Formats: sequence, structure tokens, C-alpha cells
Amino acid sequence: MKFKKALLIPLVFTCLLIIGIWALNSPPNRVEIARLDTDNDGRHDYKISLQGPKTIEWVKSGTSAKKHDLSTEETLVYEAREGSQSLGALTLTLKRIRNTDYIYFIKYENKRTVPDVKAIITALNSSPEIKGHQIIYPRQIDNQSSEWNSFEVSPGGRFSPEHRLPKNAVFLDSSSHYLRLGLVDIFKPLKNRVKLELFEKSKPISILRQGDAILYTIPLPPEPGTYAETWGILGSSPLIDWDNPSAVSAAKRGDLVRFRKLATDGTYYLTPWNYYPTEKTAFWPNPANHVAELFRRQDGGSYFTDISVSSMYTAIQAQNRDGFWPTYPRSDWLFKDYRIPEGFYDTRFNTDAALFLLHMYSQAGDKKSLEAAQKYGSWLRKYIQEQGIPTSGGGMLVPDYFKPGVKHQKSHVSLNHLVTEMNFLYELYGVDQDELNLKAGDLIRQAVRDTGENWIKPDGDLHYAYLSGGKYGMQDYPLITLNDLKLSQKLIKQVTGREDSVFGKLIESKENYLVKNGMPLE
Repeated sequence: MKFKKALLIPLVFTCLLIIGIWALNSPPNRVEIARLDTDNDGRHDYKISLQGPKTIEWVKSGTSAKKHDLSTEETLVYEAREGSQSLGALTLTLKRIRNTDYIYFIKYENKRTVPDVKAIITALNSSPEIKGHQIIYPRQIDNQSSEWNSFEVSPGGRFSPEHRLPKNAVFLDSSSHYLRLGLVDIFKPLKNRVKLELFEKSKPISILRQGDAILYTIPLPPEPGTYAETWGILGSSPLIDWDNPSAVSAAKRGDLVRFRKLATDGTYYLTPWNYYPTEKTAFWPNPANHVAELFRRQDGGSYFTDISVSSMYTAIQAQNRDGFWPTYPRSDWLFKDYRIPEGFYDTRFNTDAALFLLHMYSQAGDKKSLEAAQKYGSWLRKYIQEQGIPTSGGGMLVPDYFKPGVKHQKSHVSLNHLVTEMNFLYELYGVDQDELNLKAGDLIRQAVRDTGENWIKPDGDLHYAYLSGGKYGMQDYPLITLNDLKLSQKLIKQVTGREDSVFGKLIESKENYLVKNGMPLE
């Protein structure tokens, strides 16, 4: 009897050990929600799953789909439920670009703290040899001093500890799979569509090899009152050609990790100090699409096409009924000087957005982008007529900022805003041959001619803006206005057959000032 008990004890212990190992390595509660074929060979290359504690159930609560000429978009909403109680909601948005790469956006909001909620991206039939690239910030968080850093990734085996990737956005390349996995951002929503980044609460993505698959586990740890947000790209061909210096440089310049953020509703910038609300790590949705415009012109990998196409459709959907894209935070400066509240029209950011859409139409051919640019053109023409400041020769100066339906003073007129509006109208005329756009552009050109040398300061630099009472002042940018004027001169020649002498004087004066003061011309 004692002998049988002696045999039984190690047997029981062995069984418990096996059960324990199985429990540790079996998913607590995992549900697969998407399978993706990125190379169109009929086999799945990736799958996406959700995981949480055993006590919760993932329940699909909503779906939607959109189809465009250059992409398709699907949104899935899952609730984390415990019985009949909803504990949180996860939204997965998948954008397939040109029938190849998938951009994914994941957003998870907790109603109550739920531990161990995760999204898992599985790369199926993946090579174990993975090369990683990330942007690091050795001095400060910007795209001037940032650097590319390369690293090797060695995912552990089934019973090995998970390898943690850097707490950063990373590009991962193998022979069969190419991924961009984003930083898992934790945000606290503020007023006026501003969100506060809580970087210290973010957790890194882990990587684990299981057979011929590699699992990327994305922790989604928000507390009530915050939410987790992350995005990435899944493909079967290189996202960035790392041997192409121009592509590598453009990807760094258009950094979307720490001082800009990409989301389903657009690109977020760090909030200026004079916006409300603002914090050191607060972000607001800037409609200008500067990064997408940069990437539109870039070759050397599908990453650039993915972002520019996705941003194009986001901008089209974000345009309001009037035809413009509001700045949602309040500018304390504009409110103090002109009584312009939040939700205002910024002529420069909006015209940049419309130029991007017009350029995307010329490049990719989706009429939706042309229609959105034309809708903005109609708004801009009406705005010039209703809010413009007449000049002596019949031109119109155009105030930089405006809030429809609110009585406020007219704002100043910046030269860079003004000529960019003219440039857009001339470019739009070049595409749709609508004489209304040509005439509106001519009104602005005439305003510059009428005000002419008043823009030139005694030292040869240019005044930044036309101010109330007919005065000029404020410090101009070193190169922005100069580059806008050079483009204006090019477009004027295309429209009229010759350059404009007044624009030429402004360009010459600014260039002479820069040379005299030892500043670069480009």
C-alpha cells in the first residue's frame, strides 16, 4: 500500500505539472476576428485575434464597410462582456490599399478596468529571421535630430519567454512578411477633439514564435477615462526600400510616432502652446495633410502609397458641409485679438488639404478627390467675395481665419496664406477649366499687385501680414513665403504666358535679404 502511494504521489505531481504548463500556454479567452491575404495567392498571410480574461466574452456589436476606387474599408466593433454587462469596446478598422497591404487601426476603450486585454496579430508561415528598424530620439522628439536604428529580432519558441519589441513603432522585415507595428498609445480625451498622450502608461508589443507562425501580442491597458490606440501595416512586400536613401529620409521626415499621430480621423499634431486645451503631450487633428503630400511624391516602398491613399479618403470624409475642415481647438491668440472661437476656418491648413486632394486626383484619378477639391474651391470663392478686403485696383485680400455664424473682427492677412490660396485656384483651374476659379485667383493676384512693395521691409525682408488699419508687420518665415511666391510665379506664367514683375520683386527682395544675412535659399 505504501509502495502504491509512493508511486501515486509523483504521478499526481506530474499530471498537475502538465496541466499547469498547459494552462499557462493556452489562451485565456481568444477569438479570431480577421484573416488577411496580402499577396492575393488564395492563402491567408495574417490573422487578427482578441484575447482577454476567461471571465469575459467578445461579442460583435457592429460592422460597416466602404468601397473606394483605390481602397476598401471595413470596421468591426467588439464588446468585452461579462454576462450582460459591457466592460469595454474594441474597434478594428481595416483599410486595404490597392488590393495589397492592409492598414489596421485598433482602438480599445474601457468602461471598467479589465486586465490582460490584448490584440494578437499572427504572421502565418513566417520566416524566423526578422530585421527591425525604428526611429529613435537621442536628443529631443522631432524629425531633425531623430535617427534610424536597426536591430535583429529573435522570437522565442513555444515555451520560451516572449521577446519584447522596443516601446516604439517598428518596421519588421522577413523574407515573406513586412510589417509596421505601431506604438500602443494611451490617450486621455480632452475638450475640442484634443487628446493627451500618456506615454508612461503604454506597454511594448511582445513577439513569440509558435511553429511556423509568429505572434505579435499588443497589450491594451487603458484605465477608465482613457483609451488605447494603435495602427500598423501588414504586407507581403517591402514597405520601405532601406537601400533607397530618399525613401529612408522621407519616412523619417514624415515621422508618425511621437510628435505626430495617425488615426482613423486624420493626422494629429502636438497642440500649440496658445491653443485650448493644450498640454506638453496633447495632440489635435490638423487637416493639412503635410505628411500625406510628402509621401504622395515619394517612391521606394508601398508605405508611402498606403499613407497617402488612406489620408486622401480620410480627408474627403472629414470635409464639412460648407466645404472646409475646421480647426477644433480654440486659439487663445485669435480669440483675444479677434474674438474667433474654436471650430474656426484656417485658410492655410485648409488650402494645403485641398491642394493635396487635387494632386492625388491628378496622380491617382479618383474623382472623389477632385470633387472634394472643387467643393473647397466653391467655399473659398464665396469666402473671398463675402469676407475679402478690397484693394485699390480691384483685388481682394483674404483674412487668414474665420468662424461661420459668429460675429468677430476680421483677422490679419498673411502673405503666405494669400498666395497659396491663389496657387490653389490656379491649379484647380488648370484641372477643371472652370473660369470662376481663374477669376478668383486673379482677384488675389491683383491684391498682391495693388499692395506690392508695401510688403517689403526697409531691410529687404518681407512683412508677414497685412494688419488692421492698413498696416503691415509680424516676422515672416525664412523660406515658406518665398517658396510659395516662387510657385505663384510658375503658375502665373502657365496661366498668362509670362511672369509677374511684382511677384518677381518680392522674390528678389526676400532672396537678397537671406543671402545678406547668411541664410540658406532652400
